[in-house]
Amino acid sequence: LEGLTVPPADLPVPWPAHQFIAQYTSVQLFVERATHTQPHLVFDASTLTSLAQICRFVNGSPWAIELAVALLDQQSPSAILAAIQQNYRTLTTELVDLPTRQRSAEAVFQASWQLLTPQEAQTLARCAIFQGGFTFSAAQAVADATPAAIAELMHKSLLHASSNERYAMHDLVRQFAGEQLTQQADLARQSRDRHAAYYLALAQRAHIEFSTNHNPAWFTRVQTDHDNCRAVLQRFVDGQAIAATTAFHLVDALSAFWHQVGYLTEGV
Repeated sequence: LEGLTVPPADLPVPWPAHQFIAQYTSVQLFVERATHTQPHLVFDASTLTSLAQICRFVNGSPWAIELAVALLDQQSPSAILAAIQQNYRTLTTELVDLPTRQRSAEAVFQASWQLLTPQEAQTLARCAIFQGGFTFSAAQAVADATPAAIAELMHKSLLHASSNERYAMHDLVRQFAGEQLTQQADLARQSRDRHAAYYLALAQRAHIEFSTNHNPAWFTRVQTDHDNCRAVLQRFVDGQAIAATTAFHLVDALSAFWHQVGYLTEGV
């Protein structure tokens, strides 16, 4: 975040063996701060695993780790993880030795939000609709993103580049940016409609290319963007104004993919 950029500590792999967890600097930072504030905390395999997952979820950010540590007097590490996955506002503290703008995730994000231009802010909010990353063409089609806006959001650490020319947004940032989007009802509805249309078209093209032309590249495309397809269907299930015909055609287009990868139960 601009003005708050601190290099993240190195992150544990998704499911590290517990005997190796303590070698990661993000976990070492967490343990060091937790030992200082909660000297009686036992760092057994279960606790270390939860700490590693927290560190991964907050992307190794030192300020976020500090806020998570402050919650240990109220909740277990596993409970903290579950809470912040649901609501970024859980990361908050009254510690007076932290600057006011760093005493909560909300304050950190609000400070960063104020530094964005209107175009950057709108692009960030609209890109919160993506799940599991997105390409620039998707951001352009769904969020009217420009190369300049994407570049600035990356410079300000609000987006990051992932593999295969894709972009991603950290889960905590997505929660905050998604709230900004929902406050603009018309923009949120337009973004949902465009997101659904884009991934329906991608799935239908992939179905033809994979089933008829036996092109494995399109199978990979669907696999890469499956979380975005899931998000469209979940919004329909949740009653968020996704047309039944859109959902039906998306299910139809995904059926061969689901069959191939063993997602039939989910499809049903």
